[in-house]
Amino acid sequence: MINYILWIRNNYNPGLKIEGILHTMYESNTKVSTITEKRLYSKFGKYVFNCTIPKNSTIAESTYFGKPVVLYDAKSKGAESYLRLSQELIMRNKLCPILLIYPSL
Repeated sequence: MINYILWIRNNYNPGLKIEGILHTMYESNTKVSTITEKRLYSKFGKYVFNCTIPKNSTIAESTYFGKPVVLYDAKSKGAESYLRLSQELIMRNKLCPILLIYPSL
């Protein structure tokens, strides 16, 4: 995937950058998720987001009903994880100074 992104950057879009790598379908109690997480951090440490998106049936259900998970069931683990991801993106890019004052938003 990284090679493909680099190829696109070199041939079509020199401004393309990798915002980050997100570990999805995460199950904390499985060996495969633990191994995947270790490999991601060892190979791509600075690009890996701190938050993970768990394997969650609500995410699949929201897709089936054509709604974002945060609108389908905002209190689900999947929705909360995506909200944490959005906060991490905002903080990484310093797009919203109010989050620096009120980090619990």
